[in-house]
Amino acid sequence: MLAFNLHYPMEIRFLSRLLISAIIAVILVAIIWVTSQFREPPDMHPLGLLVLVIVHLTFEVIFWFWKRYLGNDTFPHSRLKMFEIGLGSILLGTMTFALLFYIFKWIDYWALNSEPPGSPHFRISILSGLILSIVFTVVQLALYYNRAYYRKALENERNQNKLTQANLAILTHQLDPHFLFNNFNTLYYLIDENQDLAKRFLKNMSNIYRHILQSKDQRSILAMEEYGIARQYLAMLQQRYEEALVIDDQINADHLKDRFLPPLVMQQLLENIVKHNQVDTAQPLGIQLSSTSVALTIQNKLIPKPSAPSTGIGLPNIVARYEHLGNDSVRIEQGEQSFSVTIPLL
Repeated sequence: MLAFNLHYPMEIRFLSRLLISAIIAVILVAIIWVTSQFREPPDMHPLGLLVLVIVHLTFEVIFWFWKRYLGNDTFPHSRLKMFEIGLGSILLGTMTFALLFYIFKWIDYWALNSEPPGSPHFRISILSGLILSIVFTVVQLALYYNRAYYRKALENERNQNKLTQANLAILTHQLDPHFLFNNFNTLYYLIDENQDLAKRFLKNMSNIYRHILQSKDQRSILAMEEYGIARQYLAMLQQRYEEALVIDDQINADHLKDRFLPPLVMQQLLENIVKHNQVDTAQPLGIQLSSTSVALTIQNKLIPKPSAPSTGIGLPNIVARYEHLGNDSVRIEQGEQSFSVTIPLL
């Protein structure tokens, strides 16, 4: 099994490279033995170990070339750069093998009195070097893309973990006792005043919490589903604040078809509005929802509370979740009288 070095994108350790070189050298000697263009087939002689040395040095040169031009660069590289590196390693490997093999043939001639080097030897050294260089370059490419695949998988897993943590933070916040107390308190008074309204409030509340529990581990959900839960949440807010809250829903459902959103993102924005603004019949709080084919916007009249404690998982949480999904185009705008957040449809 090949031993990978994590410090370089496509590096395998020396002993693994030596093993690959030995296997290829044996294959090369066997090919030369069978298809020899020399006057005599090569003898099995200790000097033949130089073939292994030549093959291994060729691999080392190609390995150095890849390491030199890629090093610790991040993935992925452009196809043009990979083509240039692959072509360069093939040319460099071919020249290295041809030169070393020609030197070896002179040593073979002087030491064993074999046939002198000639043009046939040079041609076969070029051809053998080209084949070897292509093989070694393919090995490097395979290792590079294998490493890139696993690094991408690791990054996806890390992002999934971050998204899960972000969703769990929302879940923890949504199940906060104070939040539950407010809803149950509203429900308590509705039961005496209007039982039909209390039933609708309880149904919306149960649907929302079921949605919270079901979506906490998901990266994204259908935008129509998220919008439906947001409407139920708005209905709860409307039942709670009545005329003190004015909702202007201009979302076009056609914009949401086959699109996705991070789970609970709309509910989180709506809750943020109520949390940080005064809701009073004397000065009703207005909330407007609108859409385009690529984004949703939730805008509210700015009536800030004198002091509103922050949990730190509101807007930063939404921005972080979009970044983990590979989209960092959340737009936050604040004017003198209004505040708006635009979130992309995925």
